[in-house]
Amino acid sequence: MKNMKMAIESALALKKSGLFLGDSGIGKSAIVKAICAEKKIGCKVVSLASMSAEDLSGYPKIVMDKMKFFHSDQFPTEEDGPEGILFFDEANQATPDVLNALYSFVHSETKAHNGYKIPEGWIVVIAGNEMDDDNNSIDLPRPLIQRCAFNLIVEADFEFWKKNFADKPKKGNKEGTPNICAHVMAYLMENKSAFAPHDKIAGEKVKPSPRGWTYVSELYEAGIHDEVIFAGIIGKTEAIRFATFSEKADKILQEIRAKVNKGADISGYNVGLLYAALESFKSFREIEKSYYTIKDLEVQQCIAKHFQENDKCGDDFYKLVDYLNRRDKQEKAEELTSKTKKTK
Repeated sequence: MKNMKMAIESALALKKSGLFLGDSGIGKSAIVKAICAEKKIGCKVVSLASMSAEDLSGYPKIVMDKMKFFHSDQFPTEEDGPEGILFFDEANQATPDVLNALYSFVHSETKAHNGYKIPEGWIVVIAGNEMDDDNNSIDLPRPLIQRCAFNLIVEADFEFWKKNFADKPKKGNKEGTPNICAHVMAYLMENKSAFAPHDKIAGEKVKPSPRGWTYVSELYEAGIHDEVIFAGIIGKTEAIRFATFSEKADKILQEIRAKVNKGADISGYNVGLLYAALESFKSFREIEKSYYTIKDLEVQQCIAKHFQENDKCGDDFYKLVDYLNRRDKQEKAEELTSKTKKTK
Protein backbone atom coordinates (compact mmCIF):
# COMPACT_ATOMS: atom_id res chain seq x y z
CA MET A 1 0.00 0.00 0.00
CA LYS A 2 2.89 2.32 0.74
CA ASN A 3 4.25 1.68 -2.76
CA MET A 4 0.89 2.59 -4.29
CA LYS A 5 0.86 5.90 -2.45
CA MET A 6 4.39 6.69 -3.63
CA ALA A 7 3.54 5.71 -7.23
CA ILE A 8 0.45 7.92 -7.34
CA GLU A 9 2.37 10.86 -5.90
CA SER A 10 5.04 10.33 -8.59
CA ALA A 11 2.35 10.08 -11.27
CA LEU A 12 0.92 13.40 -10.12
CA ALA A 13 4.33 15.05 -10.26
CA LEU A 14 5.06 13.70 -13.76
CA LYS A 15 1.46 13.98 -15.02
CA LYS A 16 1.36 10.32 -16.00
CA SER A 17 -1.36 7.68 -15.69
CA GLY A 18 -1.24 4.71 -13.32
CA LEU A 19 -2.76 1.23 -13.10
CA PHE A 20 -3.08 -0.63 -9.79
CA LEU A 21 -4.36 -4.18 -9.33
CA GLY A 22 -4.88 -6.06 -6.09
CA ASP A 23 -7.30 -8.04 -3.93
CA SER A 24 -10.73 -6.64 -3.27
CA GLY A 25 -11.17 -4.58 -0.11
CA ILE A 26 -7.51 -3.81 0.60
CA GLY A 27 -7.94 -0.04 0.29
CA LYS A 28 -6.96 0.94 -3.26
CA SER A 29 -9.86 3.39 -3.60
CA ALA A 30 -9.29 4.75 -0.11
CA ILE A 31 -5.65 5.59 -0.88
CA VAL A 32 -6.60 7.56 -4.00
CA LYS A 33 -9.22 9.55 -2.10
CA ALA A 34 -6.87 10.10 0.86
CA ILE A 35 -4.11 11.47 -1.40
CA CYS A 36 -6.55 13.89 -3.04
CA ALA A 37 -7.79 15.06 0.35
CA GLU A 38 -4.25 15.39 1.70
CA LYS A 39 -3.08 17.42 -1.29
CA LYS A 40 -6.39 19.30 -1.52
CA ILE A 41 -6.85 18.48 -5.19
CA GLY A 42 -9.86 17.33 -7.17
CA CYS A 43 -11.06 13.74 -7.26
CA LYS A 44 -13.59 12.23 -9.66
CA VAL A 45 -14.48 8.57 -9.14
CA VAL A 46 -15.96 6.54 -11.99
CA SER A 47 -17.02 2.90 -11.55
CA LEU A 48 -16.27 1.10 -14.80
CA ALA A 49 -18.44 -1.82 -13.71
CA SER A 50 -21.56 0.28 -14.26
CA MET A 51 -20.40 2.17 -17.36
CA SER A 52 -21.23 1.62 -21.01
CA ALA A 53 -18.86 2.46 -23.86
CA GLU A 54 -21.07 5.46 -24.69
CA ASP A 55 -20.65 6.76 -21.14
CA LEU A 56 -16.92 7.09 -21.87
CA SER A 57 -16.91 8.06 -25.53
CA GLY A 58 -19.92 10.34 -25.31
CA TYR A 59 -23.48 10.13 -26.62
CA PRO A 60 -23.78 11.25 -30.27
CA LYS A 61 -26.39 13.75 -31.33
CA ILE A 62 -26.99 15.71 -34.51
CA VAL A 63 -26.92 19.44 -33.79
CA MET A 64 -27.39 21.81 -36.77
CA ASP A 65 -26.42 19.08 -39.24
CA LYS A 66 -23.26 18.27 -37.30
CA MET A 67 -22.44 15.34 -35.09
CA LYS A 68 -21.72 16.30 -31.48
CA PHE A 69 -20.95 14.16 -28.47
CA PHE A 70 -22.31 14.80 -25.00
CA HIS A 71 -20.16 13.52 -22.14
CA SER A 72 -20.86 12.37 -18.63
CA ASP A 73 -20.76 14.94 -15.83
CA GLN A 74 -18.65 12.42 -13.90
CA PHE A 75 -15.60 13.63 -15.81
CA PRO A 76 -13.63 16.67 -14.58
CA THR A 77 -13.77 20.07 -16.22
CA GLU A 78 -11.73 23.23 -15.69
CA GLU A 79 -14.23 24.20 -13.00
CA ASP A 80 -13.13 21.24 -10.88
CA GLY A 81 -9.74 22.79 -10.19
CA PRO A 82 -6.29 22.96 -11.75
CA GLU A 83 -5.16 19.56 -10.48
CA GLY A 84 -6.74 16.25 -9.60
CA ILE A 85 -7.24 12.55 -10.24
CA LEU A 86 -9.81 11.00 -12.54
CA PHE A 87 -10.13 7.61 -10.88
CA PHE A 88 -11.52 4.70 -12.87
CA ASP A 89 -12.32 1.92 -10.39
CA GLU A 90 -13.36 -1.74 -10.85
CA ALA A 91 -11.58 -2.05 -14.20
CA ASN A 92 -11.73 -5.85 -14.12
CA GLN A 93 -15.53 -5.71 -14.03
CA ALA A 94 -15.74 -3.61 -17.19
CA THR A 95 -16.88 -4.99 -20.53
CA PRO A 96 -14.38 -5.20 -23.44
CA ASP A 97 -16.00 -2.28 -25.30
CA VAL A 98 -15.70 -0.09 -22.19
CA LEU A 99 -12.00 -0.96 -21.91
CA ASN A 100 -11.55 -0.10 -25.59
CA ALA A 101 -13.13 3.30 -24.97
CA LEU A 102 -10.81 3.78 -21.99
CA TYR A 103 -7.69 3.71 -24.19
CA SER A 104 -7.98 7.34 -25.22
CA PHE A 105 -8.09 8.50 -21.60
CA VAL A 106 -4.62 7.13 -20.94
CA HIS A 107 -3.08 8.02 -24.27
CA SER A 108 0.07 10.01 -23.57
CA GLU A 109 -0.54 12.38 -26.49
CA THR A 110 -4.24 13.26 -26.51
CA LYS A 111 -6.00 12.14 -23.32
CA ALA A 112 -9.14 13.04 -25.25
CA HIS A 113 -12.16 11.37 -26.79
CA ASN A 114 -14.78 12.80 -29.17
CA GLY A 115 -14.38 16.39 -28.09
CA TYR A 116 -13.73 15.77 -24.39
CA LYS A 117 -10.23 16.37 -23.04
CA ILE A 118 -8.97 15.84 -19.52
CA PRO A 119 -8.01 19.21 -17.99
CA GLU A 120 -4.33 20.07 -17.73
CA GLY A 121 -2.99 19.09 -14.32
CA TRP A 122 -5.30 16.09 -13.99
CA ILE A 123 -4.15 12.49 -14.30
CA VAL A 124 -5.91 9.16 -14.81
CA VAL A 125 -5.61 6.38 -12.24
CA ILE A 126 -7.14 2.97 -12.92
CA ALA A 127 -7.70 0.29 -10.29
CA GLY A 128 -9.10 -3.21 -10.33
CA ASN A 129 -8.93 -6.63 -8.78
CA GLU A 130 -6.58 -9.38 -9.81
CA MET A 131 -8.04 -12.32 -11.70
CA ASP A 132 -9.97 -14.60 -9.35
CA ASP A 133 -11.81 -17.85 -10.05
CA ASP A 134 -14.60 -16.74 -7.73
CA ASN A 135 -15.60 -13.56 -9.53
CA ASN A 136 -16.56 -12.44 -13.00
CA SER A 137 -13.48 -10.30 -13.59
CA ILE A 138 -11.71 -10.28 -16.93
CA ASP A 139 -8.04 -9.90 -17.71
CA LEU A 140 -7.10 -6.38 -18.79
CA PRO A 141 -5.79 -6.03 -22.37
CA ARG A 142 -2.04 -5.62 -22.61
CA PRO A 143 -2.20 -2.42 -24.76
CA LEU A 144 -4.17 -0.69 -21.99
CA ILE A 145 -1.67 -1.81 -19.35
CA GLN A 146 1.29 -0.63 -21.44
CA ARG A 147 -0.21 2.82 -21.90
CA CYS A 148 -0.08 3.40 -18.14
CA ALA A 149 3.27 4.76 -17.00
CA PHE A 150 2.93 3.26 -13.52
CA ASN A 151 1.83 -0.38 -13.15
CA LEU A 152 1.73 -1.96 -9.73
CA ILE A 153 0.38 -5.07 -8.02
CA VAL A 154 -0.89 -3.81 -4.68
CA GLU A 155 -0.77 -5.89 -1.49
CA ALA A 156 -2.30 -5.13 1.88
CA ASP A 157 0.11 -3.74 4.48
CA PHE A 158 -1.03 -3.89 8.10
CA GLU A 159 1.45 -1.35 9.48
CA PHE A 160 0.65 1.16 6.71
CA TRP A 161 -3.09 0.68 7.26
CA LYS A 162 -2.71 1.01 11.01
CA LYS A 163 -0.70 4.23 10.79
CA ASN A 164 -2.58 5.92 7.97
CA PHE A 165 -6.14 4.85 8.75
CA ALA A 166 -6.84 2.70 11.80
CA ASP A 167 -5.13 4.91 14.38
CA LYS A 168 -6.35 8.19 12.89
CA PRO A 169 -9.39 9.84 14.53
CA LYS A 170 -12.79 9.54 12.93
CA LYS A 171 -13.99 12.55 10.99
CA GLY A 172 -16.05 14.90 13.10
CA ASN A 173 -15.21 13.11 16.35
CA LYS A 174 -14.10 15.71 18.89
CA GLU A 175 -12.81 13.05 21.31
CA GLY A 176 -10.37 11.76 18.71
CA THR A 177 -11.75 8.20 18.71
CA PRO A 178 -9.75 6.12 16.20
CA ASN A 179 -11.32 4.74 13.03
CA ILE A 180 -10.90 1.14 14.21
CA CYS A 181 -12.04 0.03 17.66
CA ALA A 182 -9.60 -1.34 20.21
CA HIS A 183 -10.96 -4.90 20.13
CA VAL A 184 -10.35 -5.28 16.41
CA MET A 185 -6.94 -3.60 16.55
CA ALA A 186 -5.75 -5.74 19.44
CA TYR A 187 -6.87 -8.93 17.70
CA LEU A 188 -5.06 -7.96 14.50
CA MET A 189 -1.91 -6.97 16.37
CA GLU A 190 -1.85 -10.45 17.88
CA ASN A 191 -2.91 -12.14 14.61
CA LYS A 192 -1.48 -10.15 11.71
CA SER A 193 -1.90 -13.05 9.30
CA ALA A 194 -5.66 -12.57 9.69
CA PHE A 195 -5.51 -9.01 8.36
CA ALA A 196 -5.69 -9.74 4.62
CA PRO A 197 -4.76 -13.30 3.63
CA HIS A 198 -4.30 -13.77 -0.09
CA ASP A 199 -6.22 -17.05 -0.23
CA LYS A 200 -9.62 -18.00 1.13
CA ILE A 201 -9.97 -20.77 3.69
CA ALA A 202 -11.37 -23.89 2.06
CA GLY A 203 -15.16 -23.92 2.11
CA GLU A 204 -15.54 -20.21 2.88
CA LYS A 205 -16.91 -17.71 0.37
CA VAL A 206 -15.36 -14.60 1.90
CA LYS A 207 -12.00 -13.78 3.44
CA PRO A 208 -10.76 -11.02 5.77
CA SER A 209 -9.72 -7.69 4.26
CA PRO A 210 -9.06 -4.16 5.55
CA ARG A 211 -12.54 -3.18 4.36
CA GLY A 212 -14.05 -6.19 6.14
CA TRP A 213 -12.31 -5.44 9.44
CA THR A 214 -13.50 -1.83 9.16
CA TYR A 215 -17.10 -3.08 8.89
CA VAL A 216 -16.58 -5.43 11.84
CA SER A 217 -15.21 -2.53 13.90
CA GLU A 218 -18.24 -0.38 13.09
CA LEU A 219 -20.61 -3.19 14.07
CA TYR A 220 -18.72 -3.91 17.27
CA GLU A 221 -18.83 -0.28 18.33
CA ALA A 222 -22.57 -0.26 17.60
CA GLY A 223 -23.01 -3.13 20.07
CA ILE A 224 -23.37 -5.90 17.48
CA HIS A 225 -21.10 -8.76 18.57
CA ASP A 226 -22.69 -11.59 16.59
CA GLU A 227 -20.12 -13.95 15.07
CA VAL A 228 -22.69 -15.13 12.50
CA ILE A 229 -22.90 -11.60 11.12
CA PHE A 230 -19.11 -11.24 11.27
CA ALA A 231 -18.77 -14.51 9.33
CA GLY A 232 -20.47 -12.93 6.33
CA ILE A 233 -17.81 -10.19 6.35
CA ILE A 234 -14.51 -11.82 7.32
CA GLY A 235 -15.29 -15.53 7.01
CA LYS A 236 -16.49 -18.05 9.61
CA THR A 237 -13.06 -19.03 10.91
CA GLU A 238 -11.85 -15.52 11.74
CA ALA A 239 -15.29 -14.52 13.02
CA ILE A 240 -15.17 -17.29 15.63
CA ARG A 241 -11.59 -16.49 16.60
CA PHE A 242 -12.28 -12.79 16.94
CA ALA A 243 -15.46 -13.32 18.97
CA THR A 244 -13.62 -15.70 21.32
CA PHE A 245 -10.73 -13.26 21.72
CA SER A 246 -13.05 -10.31 22.48
CA GLU A 247 -15.12 -12.29 24.98
CA LYS A 248 -11.97 -13.36 26.80
CA ALA A 249 -10.69 -9.79 26.88
CA ASP A 250 -13.94 -8.49 28.37
CA LYS A 251 -13.89 -11.13 31.12
CA ILE A 252 -10.31 -10.27 32.02
CA LEU A 253 -11.24 -6.59 32.18
CA GLN A 254 -13.94 -7.35 34.73
CA GLU A 255 -11.46 -9.34 36.79
CA ILE A 256 -8.90 -6.53 36.72
CA ARG A 257 -11.42 -3.87 37.66
CA ALA A 258 -12.52 -5.99 40.61
CA LYS A 259 -8.92 -6.41 41.76
CA VAL A 260 -8.16 -2.72 41.36
CA ASN A 261 -11.20 -1.77 43.41
CA LYS A 262 -9.95 -4.06 46.18
CA GLY A 263 -6.41 -2.74 45.91
CA ALA A 264 -5.14 -6.17 44.85
CA ASP A 265 -2.07 -6.82 42.73
CA ILE A 266 -2.62 -6.87 38.95
CA SER A 267 0.80 -8.09 37.88
CA GLY A 268 0.88 -10.77 35.23
CA TYR A 269 -1.94 -9.42 33.12
CA ASN A 270 -1.18 -8.74 29.46
CA VAL A 271 -1.64 -5.11 28.50
CA GLY A 272 -2.58 -6.26 25.01
CA LEU A 273 -5.77 -7.69 26.51
CA LEU A 274 -6.37 -4.51 28.47
CA TYR A 275 -5.94 -2.70 25.22
CA ALA A 276 -8.54 -4.93 23.59
CA ALA A 277 -10.98 -4.58 26.46
CA LEU A 278 -10.84 -0.84 26.97
CA GLU A 279 -11.97 1.43 24.12
CA SER A 280 -10.30 4.27 25.97
CA PHE A 281 -6.87 2.60 25.97
CA LYS A 282 -6.04 3.92 22.49
CA SER A 283 -2.52 4.90 23.50
CA PHE A 284 -1.42 1.27 23.80
CA ARG A 285 -1.29 1.10 20.01
CA GLU A 286 2.04 2.88 19.94
CA ILE A 287 3.67 0.60 22.49
CA GLU A 288 5.86 -2.22 21.20
CA LYS A 289 4.55 -5.69 21.96
CA SER A 290 7.73 -6.50 23.93
CA TYR A 291 6.59 -4.09 26.65
CA TYR A 292 3.03 -5.38 27.00
CA THR A 293 3.56 -7.56 30.07
CA ILE A 294 3.12 -5.61 33.28
CA LYS A 295 6.07 -6.38 35.54
CA ASP A 296 7.09 -3.04 36.94
CA LEU A 297 5.40 -1.86 40.16
CA GLU A 298 5.27 1.72 38.93
CA VAL A 299 3.39 0.68 35.79
CA GLN A 300 0.95 -1.37 37.89
CA GLN A 301 0.25 1.59 40.14
CA CYS A 302 -0.16 3.93 37.20
CA ILE A 303 -2.64 1.68 35.39
CA ALA A 304 -4.55 1.05 38.61
CA LYS A 305 -4.78 4.78 39.20
CA HIS A 306 -6.20 5.48 35.76
CA PHE A 307 -8.61 2.56 35.99
CA GLN A 308 -10.01 4.01 39.20
CA GLU A 309 -10.22 7.58 37.96
CA ASN A 310 -11.54 7.56 34.42
CA ASP A 311 -10.48 4.41 32.55
CA LYS A 312 -8.05 6.49 30.50
CA CYS A 313 -4.31 6.23 30.15
CA GLY A 314 -2.50 9.52 30.67
CA ASP A 315 0.91 10.99 29.95
CA ASP A 316 2.37 9.30 33.04
CA PHE A 317 2.05 5.94 31.32
CA TYR A 318 3.98 7.15 28.28
CA LYS A 319 6.74 8.38 30.57
CA LEU A 320 6.90 5.04 32.35
CA VAL A 321 7.02 3.10 29.10
CA ASP A 322 9.82 5.34 27.83
CA TYR A 323 11.62 4.82 31.13
CA LEU A 324 11.28 1.02 30.88
CA ASN A 325 12.36 1.12 27.26
CA ARG A 326 15.53 3.05 28.08
CA ARG A 327 16.18 0.89 31.12
CA ASP A 328 15.90 -2.35 29.17
CA LYS A 329 18.19 -1.04 26.44
CA GLN A 330 20.71 0.03 29.06
CA GLU A 331 20.57 -3.38 30.75
CA LYS A 332 21.10 -5.13 27.40
CA ALA A 333 24.02 -2.83 26.61
CA GLU A 334 25.59 -3.48 30.02
CA GLU A 335 25.07 -7.23 29.56
CA LEU A 336 26.76 -7.10 26.16
CA THR A 337 29.67 -5.09 27.57
CA SER A 338 30.06 -7.57 30.41
CA LYS A 339 30.16 -10.52 27.98
CA THR A 340 32.69 -8.72 25.82
CA LYS A 341 34.97 -8.11 28.79
CA LYS A 342 34.75 -11.76 29.87
CA THR A 343 35.62 -12.88 26.35
CA LYS A 344 38.75 -10.72 26.35
